[in-house]
Amino acid sequence: MGNNLAGKVIVITGASSGLGEATARLLSAQGATVVLGARRIDRIRSLADELTRDGGKALAVATELPNSVTEPDVAENIHRMYEEMAIPADSFARAVAFAMSQPEEVDVNEILFRPTRQEL
Repeated sequence: MGNNLAGKVIVITGASSGLGEATARLLSAQGATVVLGARRIDRIRSLADELTRDGGKALAVATELPNSVTEPDVAENIHRMYEEMAIPADSFARAVAFAMSQPEEVDVNEILFRPTRQEL
């Protein structure tokens, strides 16, 4: 499959770590210009500098998302769920790259991305 990401501008939120960071790295390496959004501006500034040094095009933008879940019981349950079912970030990045790299006449408008350990 050819690379159809060159010349595309892709906005990635949550780019300071995990899924967003892995996706930004992969799409930038494949020729896309990435706009990085996250709460941790220091981390996305560093990532933008790294991607640019490696020959990519990246722009860091700070976002004002809620810091975290403040209810202790809910936060504990969310943390436990992520530990039990987390998918490697590069798996998500590959799914996004697949969708974005299709020819202009192909529209991938929906991808179901979930851990195989998750019950339906």
